[in-house]
Amino acid sequence: MAPASSGEGFLPRGAARRHAVFTLVTPDRMAHACVLMESVARHHPQWLRFVFVVDRPHLSSAFDDGLAQARPLEDLAIPDLRTRFIKYELAEAISSLTPFGFRQLFAEGFEWVLYLDSEIKVYSEFKELEEMALESSLIVTPYFTSETLESGLRWKEGMLRNLGSLSTGFIALKQTSEIASFLDWWQEAFLFETKGEKGHDRDWLNYGFCLVSDAAILRHPGYNIGYWNLVDRRPEWSGDPNDVPLCAKGYPIRFFHFSGLGNVGADTEEEKILAEWSSRFPFPMSGSASALRTLLADYRRSLQSTGVAKWNGQAPRLGMHGPYEIPKFLREWLRGEAAFQAVDREGWREGSMEEALWEWMQLPDRAYPWLPIFLARTFDSFPGLRETFACESGFFVQDLSTWFESTGRSAAGFGSLFPARGWWTEEKGWEKHLRRAIERWNRGRRGFVPRKVRRRLATGLRRRWLAGRREEASVSAFPIEKKLRINVYGLFLSTIGLAEAARSTVRALQRLGYPTCAIAFGEGSWSSGGALAIPFGFPNDRAQIDILHVNCDHLPGLLKHHPEILSRAKLRIGYWAWELEEPPLGAREMAEFVDEIWCPSEFCAASFRRCTEKPIRVAWHNLDIDAIVRDSDRSVGAELGLEEKCVFLAAADFWSMPERKNPLLALRAYLRAFPSPTADRRLLLKLSNVEADPAYFQKILAESSSRSDIQIVGISLSQAKMFGLLCSTTALISLHSTEGFGLPIAEMRSLGKPVVATAYGGNMDYCTAGNTRLVGYRSAAIPRDFGHYRKGALWAEPIWEEAVPHLQAIYQEWLEGAHREIQPDRSINERSIAMYAENLRALERKLSGLGTKLSEADEAPEPVEKFVVSRNVPSDS
Repeated sequence: MAPASSGEGFLPRGAARRHAVFTLVTPDRMAHACVLMESVARHHPQWLRFVFVVDRPHLSSAFDDGLAQARPLEDLAIPDLRTRFIKYELAEAISSLTPFGFRQLFAEGFEWVLYLDSEIKVYSEFKELEEMALESSLIVTPYFTSETLESGLRWKEGMLRNLGSLSTGFIALKQTSEIASFLDWWQEAFLFETKGEKGHDRDWLNYGFCLVSDAAILRHPGYNIGYWNLVDRRPEWSGDPNDVPLCAKGYPIRFFHFSGLGNVGADTEEEKILAEWSSRFPFPMSGSASALRTLLADYRRSLQSTGVAKWNGQAPRLGMHGPYEIPKFLREWLRGEAAFQAVDREGWREGSMEEALWEWMQLPDRAYPWLPIFLARTFDSFPGLRETFACESGFFVQDLSTWFESTGRSAAGFGSLFPARGWWTEEKGWEKHLRRAIERWNRGRRGFVPRKVRRRLATGLRRRWLAGRREEASVSAFPIEKKLRINVYGLFLSTIGLAEAARSTVRALQRLGYPTCAIAFGEGSWSSGGALAIPFGFPNDRAQIDILHVNCDHLPGLLKHHPEILSRAKLRIGYWAWELEEPPLGAREMAEFVDEIWCPSEFCAASFRRCTEKPIRVAWHNLDIDAIVRDSDRSVGAELGLEEKCVFLAAADFWSMPERKNPLLALRAYLRAFPSPTADRRLLLKLSNVEADPAYFQKILAESSSRSDIQIVGISLSQAKMFGLLCSTTALISLHSTEGFGLPIAEMRSLGKPVVATAYGGNMDYCTAGNTRLVGYRSAAIPRDFGHYRKGALWAEPIWEEAVPHLQAIYQEWLEGAHREIQPDRSINERSIAMYAENLRALERKLSGLGTKLSEADEAPEPVEKFVVSRNVPSDS
């Protein structure tokens, strides 16, 4: 096939649209990018060439000759750029950035875009790519094309798994609607999901053939030659630049991938690289060794011509603390931390994230990486001891942590003593083992450590660092006019009502002007999507107040995961919700770990006053109704066919016991009120997790099956769409048996929409006969055990028949033109803000006295593990 003309590139002949090739590089690989772009320009001069520089975009001077256009990574509008190089290793991070490069160049008008790894050199024209571009919009190349090598040997399964099937170093895409969706999926796949497994950065590409109908694999053996398939491809080349190198069966080599063959720089010898390659793939090289030496020598000369030595010194500033990448074990720790996941999802908003992370990791009692930090502090405490450990980066704790992970476990004898994360906080006698391990390590360095220092280290470790005794802490005078710093711990990433309550507390504190840090605890999939953003951060020692926004049954888990809460001298506020008149099991014991209890309603407060004498204050959940209206996604109304209809909404999460929300009673009231369906009226049942009680769900299906005006929605909705659903419906039916506060009731009331609700529970703080269509009730016993709800405890049994005239009246009013527009009522929100302000002023007065002792400095409560009763969390409050 004849080569394409210079004006066509790899587009089909006759096409006038532009095309581009790009790569992503760190500064130390700038010379490699120069070689790549020079080789591309030689064989395809009309391709526009781009280099996106990962860190330090001012290094673009490498392309002053017009060889390529160097651009900063910020041009790609990557949402989590601040956290991406902390949660990913370098190769994985680069792969995750590739879809942003495609999207940006497509947005600039290119129809076809090719990505090439920076360590590639092109040796001939991509003729086969031009031909495939006629029919395919996604073109990739495999690592291998034969199960059996020509030598008769077979690939080992482990080797294939490490490689993956398709190379991410060569990807060609055409701008189509399918490719746009594929890029969306690709970006999302790397946004929050991290595995840390070798080859994970390539696994995703296999799914391209499921998502793109005309995807194709370019199997020409001259593409993607590298150390992984040299035995199979058997390169041949004399070294004459006028000759095209060949591979197996005489195919021309299109490009050679020099990745993995060592640092092919000015002082690197080809024999060393060949030895490294042989150690990776122990196959006979046959006659390929000579050609490989020639290719390596050619690549080395190309790098030398670009001044590779100058660029090799430009280490990428990734991870934490300047140019030093975060240690692997810290990366794995952060990946599993909910607080980091929240920052990753919602973005970082205050100061240096690296400094905040480092401050968090140095808090006392962190299970991991507490040991390296302890070692570093021990070294600092003894003059002369620190000099025995070489610190190259200037960040002693990080270097010692890296040493512990890479060498300390094996060569220094720590491995058998510390086999698992968190081991030293759980096994008895760990202090003795730690002291002996450090003594053993010091014996190996006896010539550098004075005897007196060794003795002090051996005898003083437990007394100085491991006794765990805290002196009684006093709080200095705190001026009332100065705003307190507040940490709020909560289930922020969850979608349950308890999590939304925690988010509402943060919003109230922000509105009052208090510096607030939201620290996520527990897993979840919640994301603001731009609505009602939360200032997520990491634990620090600068706050005067910790608000523990989890119910008392979840407090043991929070304190175990964040032991720094109990180690600091500050006020601890437990924000607890509850739905019954009798307090939950364990509440009395858990109250010993907090200084005050805040509740969302007087109903909750009355319950907890039965079990503790700790101060209890009420602060309603905060509802920013203006933000709800502004950020709601009302497209959900059109998607569900709710427009121009009178829609009654009833919602229930079956994980919170359907008998508590009673959607079946709402259905019966609707059927009684409206015996026949009409086209302009509908009952919408928003039900979640129905698999938790299939029998109850079957009753709903049976009683609603004959009615076309009853719609059941079981899909999960984003927060913006859930707000949109509230805005798109006419009225709420809440025939609940009990509520701790009743967020949906408060939200619909604040939107100025009619609410039919049981006259029982926390909602009665703000529901009156004048603003709510109230339904009476009878006291009844709970029919079965469920989580912390005990069979026989009392709650309300709503008299659902009383809801019938209310529903009929609302529908008649709607027919007359009422309830069709949102009429915001800010009374609940304003009262909530006033409650928070009053409670915080009381805390300021409490903290302002000289010498005031915090409760944690008094007699310590018993270990929290003793009171762990369950990990089930009520779903709403």
